[in-house]
Amino acid sequence: MHWSRLVHNYSLFSLTTALRKPEFGAQTSGVLKKLKADKNPRLALLHKDMIKFLKRSSKYLQEILPLQNKFLLSVQCLKPSMRSNPDIIQMINTLAASVPHMACEMNFLDSVFTEWRMYQADADISPEWIESADDHVASVDEYWSQVAKQKDGLGNPKYINLMLVVKPALCISHGQADVERGFSLNKHIVDETRVNLKQHAISALRTVKDVKQIPGSGKNSSHSTHS
Repeated sequence: MHWSRLVHNYSLFSLTTALRKPEFGAQTSGVLKKLKADKNPRLALLHKDMIKFLKRSSKYLQEILPLQNKFLLSVQCLKPSMRSNPDIIQMINTLAASVPHMACEMNFLDSVFTEWRMYQADADISPEWIESADDHVASVDEYWSQVAKQKDGLGNPKYINLMLVVKPALCISHGQADVERGFSLNKHIVDETRVNLKQHAISALRTVKDVKQIPGSGKNSSHSTHS
């Protein structure tokens, strides 16, 4: 199902339209085909239940999702495909105004605006930074890493102020995977033999584990946090 469409267009009409050609997995498709072939009356009931479920789900998502958060809406301007869009300047201004300790400085906001315009017209930014000849599609952070390396005529970084906006924006978590991974690590750290560990000890062990995940920091070291 296209959840974004359902969430932004909450109405019986839009839900019914979405259900005309829904996308199902192989197992569900098989069950529905069998019900249809058998002219099973449960098929009509199932269809009504699906509409009811989607109405409730989309209403719930509308209530809890930050759909009107200007910062989150503005982050999309960092997508490489949005670079040539002339109408997204307000998005980068919103991001710049959100940078702590810098937003109050008018010179900073003006500099970001100027550098963004330079970025949009920069002929040195190669399309291969987005998709290389071997069909490798770069991630957003890989793309901006290349942009950050650009130099001006004097050999100085070209986008100093713009990168002060881009880097914090790219640090925002895109999901809960890291958080859930943290819970899993805690479960392994505080096993039945370590139930008396204090908070600072658990934090120290987590720090060691996190540092070992950084490339070149001794991840393959023979030492263990259980030693």
